[in-house]
Amino acid sequence: MSIGKKVVFGVALVLCASLAFAESVRVKSANVNVRSSPTATAKVVAKLPQGKMLEVIEVSGQWTRITDGAITGWVSSALVERVAEAPAPAATSGSSSRSSGTTARSSAPPAHRAGHRADSDEKILNFGVGATWENDSGGLGVDGRVLFTPASSLPDLRILGAVDILFLRPSDAEGTPFHITGNGIYVFRTVSEDIHPYLGAGLVYTHVSTDLGSGSSTDFNIIGGAFIKKQFFADMRVSFSSGSTGLIVSAGIKF
Repeated sequence: MSIGKKVVFGVALVLCASLAFAESVRVKSANVNVRSSPTATAKVVAKLPQGKMLEVIEVSGQWTRITDGAITGWVSSALVERVAEAPAPAATSGSSSRSSGTTARSSAPPAHRAGHRADSDEKILNFGVGATWENDSGGLGVDGRVLFTPASSLPDLRILGAVDILFLRPSDAEGTPFHITGNGIYVFRTVSEDIHPYLGAGLVYTHVSTDLGSGSSTDFNIIGGAFIKKQFFADMRVSFSSGSTGLIVSAGIKF
């Protein structure tokens, strides 16, 4: 066989192998964003329902480019799962039964890998600042917080840490307290992309300094609130100590 014929034959084999297996993926979650480019800040061009079948065009890092014939764009690889498909009929008459033992190799990354978050629209670490109000004395102050998204099989789980310092207090209030709160929260996915409510529980450490000294306590607390347009937050924390209940209301912006 001449060199030219060998090259043509080799190219034909590669093309047949590429076409013999069609790679498809299935959407794992509801309302998955399809973006114009492989980045979490790119424009959303469509939303996909859970269970929808798609064809893979290419894979780039943690993103997969897909199409269904009408929609073409990028989705997070963690939000889709590869579906093994049976090989297509042989393209040439020279195919033999041994081709049935061929296993398709996928270039797509696993749907979930260690250290990768299932919700690609959220950064691993977010910070927030806002205003806070305490019911015990009616004091006003500032709220600073850190929101951590752990890599786990529960992509909607968050760890929230907040520090509240109260400055504006009534003249008859004793001391200037600050609170350090640590909560585990679960973010609920709703039909609306603008509002994501959350609920959780944890501990709050309170320290108060007065002219007569200082005191501190650590109590159990629950938290309920919502993220609005993935940029703002508003929540209420209720702490339970012996014989009393405290309330802290905060609102602000996260980035």
